[in-house]
Amino acid sequence: MSSTLSELSIDNDIVLVVIDYFRKIEEYDSDGSIAMAQDARSQQLSDLAKLYDCHVLCIFDVTRMGQHNKRIGLEHMKGGTAAQYDADIVLTLNRHELTNTSDTYPREDLLDLTIAKNRFGLSTSLLVGIDRATGHISGVEGRR
Repeated sequence: MSSTLSELSIDNDIVLVVIDYFRKIEEYDSDGSIAMAQDARSQQLSDLAKLYDCHVLCIFDVTRMGQHNKRIGLEHMKGGTAAQYDADIVLTLNRHELTNTSDTYPREDLLDLTIAKNRFGLSTSLLVGIDRATGHISGVEGRR
């Protein structure tokens, strides 16, 4: 990944690197510990962000416990303890539970975007709408 970023940085200003499915990007280490492998990968990504002065966004899988809960939280990052610690910001998206069944939002579902960890600011929750047909996400003002 570093060689690819070095090549790209020659002609481009790298602002954001997205890592999809963090736990699958490296095999288990020699003693079979996924936690140690993820700790090493998390540190490498942190170093990469510093080297290229960019942000790194990692998408994590959810634990079995999280899959059975109605709401996903910081504690449901699968095998991501090191990444939780290294992360500056952790975001979760959960379906918003409508309190009034007659309240509709045309062609959009309401989601709670939660800032579960924010090293440099407040943790909070925002109400957003997502249009399933287009994938467009927009803020929903006054709907909290």
